[in-house]
Amino acid sequence: PVPASAPAPQRPWNLLLQSLVIDGGQVNYRDALPLRPVQWQASGVMLKVKDFAPLSGSAQAAPLQLALRMVGSRRSQAGSLAYDGSLRVAPLLVQGTVRASDLPLHAFEPYIADLLNVRVLRADGGFSGRVRYEDTPAGARLSLLGDAQLNDLRVRAAEQGASANPVGVNLAGSEDLLRWKVLALRGLDLAL
Repeated sequence: PVPASAPAPQRPWNLLLQSLVIDGGQVNYRDALPLRPVQWQASGVMLKVKDFAPLSGSAQAAPLQLALRMVGSRRSQAGSLAYDGSLRVAPLLVQGTVRASDLPLHAFEPYIADLLNVRVLRADGGFSGRVRYEDTPAGARLSLLGDAQLNDLRVRAAEQGASANPVGVNLAGSEDLLRWKVLALRGLDLAL
């Protein structure tokens, strides 16, 4: 035990990235843990970070730029994501401008599949506007201001056993429960 009068121990080391630049990078991601594996690829990755000190806990946020093209499966066309803003790790603060279009959100559906009673076969998302997320002592704060889209949505009933469906009709199969080409939310102003 440390006596109460002893000063708090100092960190033996710290990390500071004065300048980090990645241009033309590629990411291949595969998570086989969910029931259905999650897989996506990103190409043309551009990342620029300055004065990033993730372990310092200082109030200073580092400038961050990120851009990439993302494919959620071999059948999907590439979506794009661009972020220009700042990042602080502890406490977490992300604020900046986001431009995303045709991101294959359905690639991440296996992570929340146990929470849904439907199967999302296709969903391409997009957002253009300002984003701010901050961890505070009073709780998380989120604000979004911009335009959002959910395109090419295809949803089917999840496979269910006979006990979960008292009528005995199997809704899972080839028929879509929900389908649309474009759902656009213009002038979205959200604060939580």
